[in-house]
Amino acid sequence: PWVPGTHRPEGAPKENPYTRQMHVYDKTRPENIVFLKKLRAVLDKYPGATTVGEIGSDNSLATMAEYTAGGDKLHMAYTINLLESPLETPLIRGMLRNVFDVLGDGWPCWAVSNHDFVRVATRWGRDKGGDNDARLRMIPALYTTLRGTPCIYQGEELGLEEAVVPYELLQDPYGIEMWPEFKGRDGCRTPMPWMNANIPHGGFTTSDAPWLPVPQDHSVLAVAEQMDDPNSLRSFYRDLLAWRKIHPEIIDGDIEMLDIDDNVIAYARMAGVVRTICVFNTTPDARTVTLPGRSDANFALNSGSVTGNQLSLPGWGFYFGTI
Repeated sequence: PWVPGTHRPEGAPKENPYTRQMHVYDKTRPENIVFLKKLRAVLDKYPGATTVGEIGSDNSLATMAEYTAGGDKLHMAYTINLLESPLETPLIRGMLRNVFDVLGDGWPCWAVSNHDFVRVATRWGRDKGGDNDARLRMIPALYTTLRGTPCIYQGEELGLEEAVVPYELLQDPYGIEMWPEFKGRDGCRTPMPWMNANIPHGGFTTSDAPWLPVPQDHSVLAVAEQMDDPNSLRSFYRDLLAWRKIHPEIIDGDIEMLDIDDNVIAYARMAGVVRTICVFNTTPDARTVTLPGRSDANFALNSGSVTGNQLSLPGWGFYFGTI
C-alpha cells in the first residue's frame, strides 16, 4: 500500500484511491511489447487503421517512447503533460523540450482537456487576465501544431468552462466519496450543448433529465449558437484544422524548439525544404520579439504582425510564418 509522503503514482491526486497502491504488476509489463508488435502487424493490413495508447506509468515518457518508437507498435500514445502543466511559459517550454528529447521517433497524442481534468478554459483560465477570447484561440493554435497528434475534448471547441455540479447531482464515485476535498470529475463531464439556452438540456436529450445537468452558461455557447458565426471559437477551430491539414510539415514534420524570448514559446516545424515557425505569447501582455530570420505569414488568422524579422504579438497572440 501507498505510504503518504513516500510515493504517489504519476498524475493522480492524493485523494484518489488509486494512489493507495504501488502499481507494479498491473501495468507496463515487459510482455506488452510482444503483444503490441503482434497487434500492429494485424492493423498494418488495414489502411487507415490506427492505435492510441494511454500511458500511465511512473516513467510515462520513457514508456511512451518504448511503445511508439520504430513504427512497429502503437501509432501514438496519449500524454497528460499539457494537462498537468500550468500556463507558465518556462515550465511548458522546458516540458516540451524534455518530451521531444526523450521520445526520439516516438509519437505523442496531445490533449489539454479530458474527462479526468478540469477543463482548459478554466484551468488555463480567466484569472490569467487579458483578452479571454484571444487566450482560447492561442491554446489550440499551440497544441495542434506540436509534433504529434492533437486530441480535442468535447466542448473545448466551444470554449466551455468547468461546470459547477452540486453534491446532490454528482455521479462520479470519487467525488461522492471524497467531497469536499475532492469534488470529482463531473465538472468536465457534463453533456455537450447542441442547441441554445431555450431548448431543454441544451438539446442533448429529450428525456426529463440527462446524466449530469447542462449549465446555463454552457447553453449560450452551444453548437447552434456558434455554427453560422465565422468569428466564433468553433469556426476558428475549423479554420485552424483546415490550415493544418494542408501543411505537411505540421502534420508529420520534425520539430526544433527555439529560444527567441523568455516570454514566448517558439518552435520550427520542418519537412523537406519547408520550414514554418510557430510563435506563441503565453502571457496577457503584448510582446515584440526578434525572429531568427525574415518571415512571411502563412495563416490568415495570425494575430501577430511581422516587419522584417521583428514580430509583434498582442497578449495571448500567435504567429505562423515561413522562414
